Amino acid sequence: MIEWDLPGPNTPGFLRRRKELGELLDAEYNPTNLEAVNEYLLQFIKQPEGRDEALEAILDLSGAEYSRVILKLLGEIPHIPDPKGGPSGQL
Repeated sequence: MIEWDLPGPNTPGFLRRRKELGELLDAEYNPTNLEAVNEYLLQFIKQPEGRDEALEAILDLSGAEYSRVILKLLGEIPHIPDPKGGPSGQL
């Protein structure tokens, strides 16, 4: 399970993050570009701490979970409640 620290649209650097992620998402869909998106997402993961473990956890996400993370970073979801009642930002 991943514990995220996802910044929202009111967190400084929003436009920079949106630009960086947008460029990655606009690239042709292939394994190399998917890996680049996953590498980008690593900076927002609190747990697991290990790089390889975090990348494996990303690969194990459902499509809905992955989409929620992307949309949150793009500022299209203002708040992601944790279904377990934890702090927002955790999926």
